[in-house]
Amino acid sequence: PDVEDNLKRTGFARVPHHIMRPALEGLGLQDWTSFAESWNHLGIDRYMADAGRYRRRRYATFAVDQDNITPKPRQPHYQSRDHNVLNGGIERWFKPIAPNVTAHPAMHAAIRAIASLAYDLTPAESRPNTWHAEVHQFRIEALPDAEGRPTPEGMHKDGVDWVLVLMIDRSN
Repeated sequence: PDVEDNLKRTGFARVPHHIMRPALEGLGLQDWTSFAESWNHLGIDRYMADAGRYRRRRYATFAVDQDNITPKPRQPHYQSRDHNVLNGGIERWFKPIAPNVTAHPAMHAAIRAIASLAYDLTPAESRPNTWHAEVHQFRIEALPDAEGRPTPEGMHKDGVDWVLVLMIDRSN
């Protein structure tokens, strides 16, 4: 089944790598290796209300329209407690995503992919001229003596209309 059909029917779609990679290549994906390597340079997420140090992160925002992907000035990530009971209610100033990563063809291909879906699936009367896009690079680390916890806040909604989760690499 088609990704758009799955999104309309169930609200989500899982796209395996053998389909996603060629789709991203069609949107300009190049040099996956250097893009993936950038995940080795994230900062500790110091905003974990459970005092955990198992999540590393960087953050950036973009203005996205039909033709352009433009980085916005650095800003905090904010979620209300309604959306994130553990870590919400405060401004979280993560390390910014490095400029070479915000400009990377792989980053732009991923943003184009979700922007295209959002544009196609959002009714015209609700579609903004320019989308506000938040990008989180993060890594969850599981260690022999400490489990990795991708969502310690439990099941939640991020308070946004569209989300793309792109698995970069996985080990163990």
